[in-house]
Amino acid sequence: MFFLVILCLCSWIATAAADKYTITYGNEKFICHTTFDLAVTVGRYRSPAYATTVRAYCVFTHEEGVGTFYLPVSASRNPQAVNMIADLLGPANELGHYGVQIIVRQPVVTFAGQFQIPAFSPRFTMYFDSRGTLLGPCEYQQTALQLVPGDGAQIQPSRCPFGTPEVGRLGRWFSCFISCSRY
Repeated sequence: MFFLVILCLCSWIATAAADKYTITYGNEKFICHTTFDLAVTVGRYRSPAYATTVRAYCVFTHEEGVGTFYLPVSASRNPQAVNMIADLLGPANELGHYGVQIIVRQPVVTFAGQFQIPAFSPRFTMYFDSRGTLLGPCEYQQTALQLVPGDGAQIQPSRCPFGTPEVGRLGRWFSCFISCSRY
């Protein structure tokens, strides 16, 4: 009985919510997609968020065709593989919303001893309400273009949300400035 009471109290204090997302980023030659799991803890005591890389690949387009390159991934901060970092951005605001900065660390990857995919380090912020429900992504930086829920199987480029300025474009992908102050 005592164990049941403790279990109930612990579930009230903190609940972990984990979801899968895919971030798109790149430059003029490469468009990359990294899928990751993000676990955030909600409740009275906020603990760090955790991001785990699931899959990463880049598409190289050139006049002779298109090539897709799958990249090594790691959950243990391996410097030779794509890693994810999730940092909690301080205490919740007056509405109980809180931000998590997500950083993708993609090193230079060489294929067949000659073809190189450059290093990328896109970052963006995700805001959540007090129940751990995603309110939305914002402040895409350093080549980050678009975040979609799920494994990214049906990723389609989207235009900037109404009222947000377009700050760049890579082929059919739009780069938008979405301020986090909306959350």
